[in-house]
Amino acid sequence: MDRAKNDIITSMRICLKKAHVHGIPEYIDKLHANSNNKNFADFYLEGIAAIMFSQTGFDVTLREAPDLALKFNNEQFYAEVKHFRLKKQDQYGDTVPPAWKQVYDVAKKKIDQYREHAPNILVIENNNDRIEDLYIPNAIGMINEDVRYGKCPGFTKLNGILLIMLDWYNISQKRQVYFRPTSYPAVPLGLELFFLLDDIHLG
Repeated sequence: MDRAKNDIITSMRICLKKAHVHGIPEYIDKLHANSNNKNFADFYLEGIAAIMFSQTGFDVTLREAPDLALKFNNEQFYAEVKHFRLKKQDQYGDTVPPAWKQVYDVAKKKIDQYREHAPNILVIENNNDRIEDLYIPNAIGMINEDVRYGKCPGFTKLNGILLIMLDWYNISQKRQVYFRPTSYPAVPLGLELFFLLDDIHLG
């Protein structure tokens, strides 16, 4: 492993410890094991999400499937983290689904990762493709329709999608994080928790 990558992992370990995140040793082992993997950034961004949630006031544990266990005032829920890359071909033809459909497809692909009998959110982290928050309601609408018409019962495990735009923000609203809830979750989020998610600001 090159020195730069090792420094990145060391810095992450320090930041996670300062944020009082749980499950650090196993997560750091995963980063080392994937240091030369093309998906290293995907695993690294799980740590970024963990720090953000901890700074917001959540008790955070890094884990496997779902990626994060989160607790606030004894209310437990889970987050599956996805590093979203908008396919560049979207700009050049109609053979690739639009961004909102790609978000929907990710949410559907992750159904097996969502925890049964508990609230779950999908965290989408984007840092270079300028994913607009306006894409998320379209994906949420399709998820709601699938549940309403019995097309995909597994979506009842999903309480919403949290979009994190890592390197820019909506100037008019001065924020980088957007939470959009689903309409038919099997286990609803408490009202206090809902408003806390809706008010997250990065940095």
